[in-house]
Amino acid sequence: MEREYRHAGTTADAFVSWKGMLLSDEVFIEIKVNLRKKSAYDRLVGQIEGLDPARRKILIVLVGESDDGLVGRLKDKYPTDDDFDDSKVRIVIVR
Repeated sequence: MEREYRHAGTTADAFVSWKGMLLSDEVFIEIKVNLRKKSAYDRLVGQIEGLDPARRKILIVLVGESDDGLVGRLKDKYPTDDDFDDSKVRIVIVR
């Protein structure tokens, strides 16, 4: 695990990679505290897009008070399903 992981011109808050005999994978983690402003939302989306969500698994963790409208926009932009392999982005809300 690495904190403040630089990748392709952007920085993820954390990066987890594991290599095993049967399973290897990696996940980029982006943490946002109190997502209340559109400027913070725009910056978050820019960071996610810089990580290339079509090819990489990204976990977005929203901590604290978040604007419901901005969270809704984020969920609309990055819809998820039950299979993390098909949907590369997951959003977790911690209040």
